[in-house]
Amino acid sequence: MKSTKVLILTGSYGNGHLQVTTTLEKQFRAKGITNVTTCDLFQEAHPAITKMTKYLYIKSFTVGQKVYGSFYYGTNNMKNDYRVTTWFNQFGMERLREVISKVQPDIIVNTFPMLVVGEWKKQTGSAIPVVHTLTDFCLHSRWLHPNVDHYFVASEEMKQEMIDLGFSPTCISVTGIPVRAAFEEKKDKLNVWMKYGLDATKKTILLMSGAFGVLKDTDYLATELAEMKDSQLLIVCGNNIELKELLEKKVGMYHNVAILGYVQEIDELMEMATVMITKPGGITLSEALAKHVPLVLYRAVPGQEKENAQFFEWKKAAVHVHTVEEVLWNTSRILENEEVRITMEQAMIQLYQPFAAAVIVDNLLEMVEERLEVGVG
Repeated sequence: MKSTKVLILTGSYGNGHLQVTTTLEKQFRAKGITNVTTCDLFQEAHPAITKMTKYLYIKSFTVGQKVYGSFYYGTNNMKNDYRVTTWFNQFGMERLREVISKVQPDIIVNTFPMLVVGEWKKQTGSAIPVVHTLTDFCLHSRWLHPNVDHYFVASEEMKQEMIDLGFSPTCISVTGIPVRAAFEEKKDKLNVWMKYGLDATKKTILLMSGAFGVLKDTDYLATELAEMKDSQLLIVCGNNIELKELLEKKVGMYHNVAILGYVQEIDELMEMATVMITKPGGITLSEALAKHVPLVLYRAVPGQEKENAQFFEWKKAAVHVHTVEEVLWNTSRILENEEVRITMEQAMIQLYQPFAAAVIVDNLLEMVEERLEVGVG
């Protein structure tokens, strides 16, 4: 198995798909599979179009929400036999053929909602297994193709939805969404508290502004949260230097507030958190599940964010709010009401699928081994 060649396809719209790709790659290497190639297919195939659409994607968090929502829900209704869908599914085909020819993979793993690989398999009749690892808690047709061999999904509800659409239960595994190994590890909490200079006896609010620092009204929200009794506030600004500087002026004088920029060790912050205020991206939600952190989900963008938020709220693992006042009320309620907090934590435990990356990679290697045993070329 050490000579197994793996091709992982991804997309760099936000950090989630890339994080899943990196996590799977590391898991393959931990299993001794060193011949792993990753490819940001659309970026390599259509750099100009990708640059423009990435810009629009980032804008979707602010001024372009309705446009993005219309695109998301509109494309979800596109069937694979529509002429426009067939055309759309060809995006990246030429580059894909080049990569496959060069890598000669034993298996192709896709972590981004694009169907060009299914189309390639349909056209070529290749026996190379193609699998999709879904990165949200909602289903979208841009993941689904009759020529994809296997799907790894986040929840039993997603599996049932696929079965209702006619997919075989045997081609769907409920594994959760892969997260970095650090989120699966238990930490020495005292050392973590000391590292960030926080009080281990106080409840902790973790306020995430997102990968692009786009959580609206963060400055006002931070001021109000800093005033909450017997609590402390951790703020992560991501790469938004302007927001970090603004917050340092607004709440930097509070002794119970820590303001951070981009943080790699988010797992440590979640380890300390009593409640987290964030946007409902699939990876962030999966990380929170691993740490069982009750969630206040703020102003989900129409599309996968909104669907994720509704799912978590339905499961009682989160509350989805739309105003600063709702954020403050629900955060205070979670901090002060132990029964509410325990209910949300228990819901998190029920949703959590541990060691998703390891489970997925083990399944993939079994697929490769089975293919080799039957001598399929």
